[in-house]
Amino acid sequence: MLFTPAPLLLVSPETSKAYDIALWLGLGGGTFQMCLDAGDAASYSGTGQSWSDRATDMHFQRGTSSGGDAADPTFNGSAGGLSSSEYWSFDGGDYFMRGNSTWMQNLHKDNALFTLMAWLYRVEAAAYSILGNMSGDAGGNIGCRWGPGGTGAVSFFQRNGSAQQTVYASTATAPHAAWTFAALSMNEAGGAGASFMQIDDAVETFNGAYTSPTASNASFDMNIGARGNGSSPLASGSRMAMVLAWTTALSQAQVESFHALTRGRFGV
Repeated sequence: MLFTPAPLLLVSPETSKAYDIALWLGLGGGTFQMCLDAGDAASYSGTGQSWSDRATDMHFQRGTSSGGDAADPTFNGSAGGLSSSEYWSFDGGDYFMRGNSTWMQNLHKDNALFTLMAWLYRVEAAAYSILGNMSGDAGGNIGCRWGPGGTGAVSFFQRNGSAQQTVYASTATAPHAAWTFAALSMNEAGGAGASFMQIDDAVETFNGAYTSPTASNASFDMNIGARGNGSSPLASGSRMAMVLAWTTALSQAQVESFHALTRGRFGV
């Protein structure tokens, strides 16, 4: 079998783009579904109404329309700067949105298999979502959401149209006023210990089995910075720098390798 070397990085991995780091670690290919990086000039050029995806061109729209509006997150820093100064900031009513692709529709369904990662900056004790497509917690909504709650514990929820399940809530917490790495590797059918959540250096395994999952699609478009349908947007002063997704349950070693090679950019 021929050995295929990792792609050559022209600079240190610690100061490279999220997309290049993922390829360097061998995490590219067909399961790599989303790579949003505020510091990557190809992900955001400094103008326009989208946060551009490097993995499969699934771009997210700023705010509620293709034109500027009050729900637009604000870009900070210099496109291509690749430092902790490059991020999107939120004012308490901002979020990104796009229609659900197939993998997004499968996050809340039976046999879900995926990994999510993000670098975020949490500013207050309020519940909000890194991403979601189910909107509120009550009623007949369907979908999922992932993000820190009021205590800082990071939780993943799924709704089947009649009930909400807290699939897992982390013991480790995302701190206030600091950059945090969060990751969720989900193998819904894998049983005990097959899924895990990582918050900075803390890794917690769990059984990710869903309770009565539905085969129906999510109720709302996917949001970044809200639960879906613009519900419960990120608190004012919150920041988001990276959001990535795979349609496979990455291993603890793979997730930690990505964490290790991106944390220097955020000074942690």
